[in-house]
Amino acid sequence: MELLLLDSAFDELGRVDDFESLQWISRYYDVGSYKLILDVSAFDLFMSAVYLYRPDSGQLAWVEDVLYKVSDSGKQQLQITGRLIESLLDDRVIDTESNYTGTVAEIARQIVKKYFVDTAGRQFASLQIGTIPSLTESISRQYKGDKVGEACYELLREAELSQRIRFDYLNNTLIYEVWQGLDRTQNQIANEWAIFSDNMETITDFGYERDITDHCNFAYVVGDEITVEIDQTHGARRRELYVHGSTSRKNDDGSAMTDVQYREKLRQEGLEKLKDKQVAEVLNGTANSKNLQYRVDYNLGDLCTCINQQIGKLTDKRIVEVKEVFEDGNVEILPKFGEDTVTITSLIRRAGL
Repeated sequence: MELLLLDSAFDELGRVDDFESLQWISRYYDVGSYKLILDVSAFDLFMSAVYLYRPDSGQLAWVEDVLYKVSDSGKQQLQITGRLIESLLDDRVIDTESNYTGTVAEIARQIVKKYFVDTAGRQFASLQIGTIPSLTESISRQYKGDKVGEACYELLREAELSQRIRFDYLNNTLIYEVWQGLDRTQNQIANEWAIFSDNMETITDFGYERDITDHCNFAYVVGDEITVEIDQTHGARRRELYVHGSTSRKNDDGSAMTDVQYREKLRQEGLEKLKDKQVAEVLNGTANSKNLQYRVDYNLGDLCTCINQQIGKLTDKRIVEVKEVFEDGNVEILPKFGEDTVTITSLIRRAGL
């Protein structure tokens, strides 16, 4: 594999194809990252570079941490780490209270456009706004103090959508898009199936975890003199959550909300918080590339059928992370299906830290 080093204007500084190892992690509901280990001779090149580009996948990342180290045996190495280009979205914060109405995709596009394209002094010159999926359900959201990227990832997750910044190498532009992976489960006929099963030799070391530690199914959403209750117990053990709802009763145009509109706003906020408190169910393993090829037969974000014969588990789960490991001439693909419990980033954000 060949990696390109680019400057701030996307001009090429050099290429690297001889490295000890590369771990590249793509994430659906969060920003991806990488770690590259190589010879110290590339030190000056990486010190000058701003971006790392993978022509094989079209992905762009930042060169953020350049570490020179000497092992106990005296071997000199460089360790380069960074996040993928989507972390650019966290360079802006929503500094004033802002209300948005529309589909989750429309709201995400509005936010990114405002803080990276329209607002003087805050534009990122090479970023353009691309396509978003067509949705029907309209919602209202209020933001203040949130990082743009974090707010949009969390918002889009409600509809199992994601965001990406696509790099147009030929035109030196970045294109913001909202997207969703394909349905490749065995319950549909629109797309080719992607079935990951230890019995079909499409995946090995197929692990499974279910975690109810953080699960909640009943919410009290407390707003301005109104409390909305949301019951998702369905006869199961009741596990309650207290949600500080929005106190603003204004619409986007500044007009006052009716009680019905305000209650619906609080209900949506409660549903969003309860989604973070669902039962966590995760499967992961090492994909067999001879039978299912990454980016051909399946991709990040795709909804796939998972069958673990050893424990009798059959479920449809979305690929939320793919870790690619390039080492000693070998390539390992490690997909992760389903979501963990709430992320540390989300916990910190909700605590206001």
